[in-house]
Amino acid sequence: MRIGETATVTVTGFEPRNVLVQLDGPGPAGRIPHSEMFDAAGTATIGQTFEAEIISLDPIMLSARACANPATRAFLLSLRRGQIISGTVTSVRTFGVFVALDGEPTESETGFIQVPELTWSHISSTTEVVEPGQRVTGEILDIDTRRAQVSVSLKALQPDPFIPYATRVGETLTGPVTKVVPFGSFIRIGPGIEAMLRGTEPYPIGTELTVTIAEVDLQRHRITVDLPLDSHPEA
Repeated sequence: MRIGETATVTVTGFEPRNVLVQLDGPGPAGRIPHSEMFDAAGTATIGQTFEAEIISLDPIMLSARACANPATRAFLLSLRRGQIISGTVTSVRTFGVFVALDGEPTESETGFIQVPELTWSHISSTTEVVEPGQRVTGEILDIDTRRAQVSVSLKALQPDPFIPYATRVGETLTGPVTKVVPFGSFIRIGPGIEAMLRGTEPYPIGTELTVTIAEVDLQRHRITVDLPLDSHPEA
């Protein structure tokens, strides 16, 4: 018995937040949280039998909703992380984008792109990048059978704009202040690239500053800059 495997379970009882089940005939007892049943109310009847996915071994916990749609589950299990996949945008929301992936069962809409995975550039709205009906191609980051969702990244297939800056430490650049925070200011030093200027007086947004690249952290995608002593910002 392993996490991710399925088991035939029979309902034996109820707890305030769980449905009690017996696995595969005389197998061990387990629990299915109401949130992991076919509906949030945890509706079931004593003696009812169905398939569920094992999500924990100690204690034994299962998910019925992970097996609610066999066709969708089969599609999800055919995918792998890192795979390149295409689909059609079905809905654009402020928190992300829903995508009908190629090959999925009709009306499943399993693809989802979080806002940070749309592009390397800073955007104020998801509609700046995609719109309903648009075809997109991205890399699979994760596959969640319980939520019937595939996390996709468009950004993963785009060139990382931070990489060229790794060899530019010490170089002086000029750009506008884009944001002011308690610990410093952000300066746009290139298309889609904002660097942190720490510990200086707050300059009005839009002020042009000449700065020197002090550090480039490719893992965190952060660039730190310093303000030269002889720099005179222009309002």
